[in-house]
Amino acid sequence: MTITVFISSFVALLAMIGTKMIEQKLGHFPLWTRVVAQADERVDDALEFLVKKYQLYKKIFNLFVFEFLPSYTYEILVKMKDRVYKKYYQSQSKLKGNKRMLRSNGSVSSFLQDISAEPKKDEEVSAEESKKDIIE
Repeated sequence: MTITVFISSFVALLAMIGTKMIEQKLGHFPLWTRVVAQADERVDDALEFLVKKYQLYKKIFNLFVFEFLPSYTYEILVKMKDRVYKKYYQSQSKLKGNKRMLRSNGSVSSFLQDISAEPKKDEEVSAEESKKDIIE
């Protein structure tokens, strides 16, 4: 591998020296100067293209790492937290015999459950007695 690189570099160096000698004897060498000018333009265009692509991918990477990943991670954590809370309340009501029901927007408070619950028989009896006392 090293010998191949050395030989190709040596041939290129000899070609450059040969063309320079021909150019000095003839005064000008238009074909060679055109080829070199076109090669320089193509190399400059290629370097400019690579620099622009590097900057574009650098911006995309920064947006991905510092904008998208944190927001996506936060969104996943919030969904996981909501799911854990939902499972917790469902299992709590099954284990403790709790009458709390999980609604789509959250759990029902015990105060609202007590208000909406049917009155107990003891309360009904005392309410009927109070009505009789009022009528008499």
